Amino acid sequence: MTPRPTPTDTATPGRPLRIAVWGAGEVGGAVIRAAVADPGFEVVGALVRNPQKNGRDVGELVRIAPIGVRATTDRDEIKSLDVDCVVVSPA
Repeated sequence: MTPRPTPTDTATPGRPLRIAVWGAGEVGGAVIRAAVADPGFEVVGALVRNPQKNGRDVGELVRIAPIGVRATTDRDEIKSLDVDCVVVSPA
């Protein structure tokens, strides 16, 4: 496996990269599961379209243990997060 390069403009030693996922369906869910499993990342938000998923724990939505982050249908809420990267995974 090739080591992941460390971004020099946003990374701080000892601090994971903060990500939000815009579209937490199948592909976005895979991104979330991979990020949760890697200590180099912190999932801080996820945008969902389905109102029934609004407010639910992101981990539960992607079939893992709860991670303490609530999904939202509010685009502005995602835009206001302090993140290093937004992963866009439209349906």
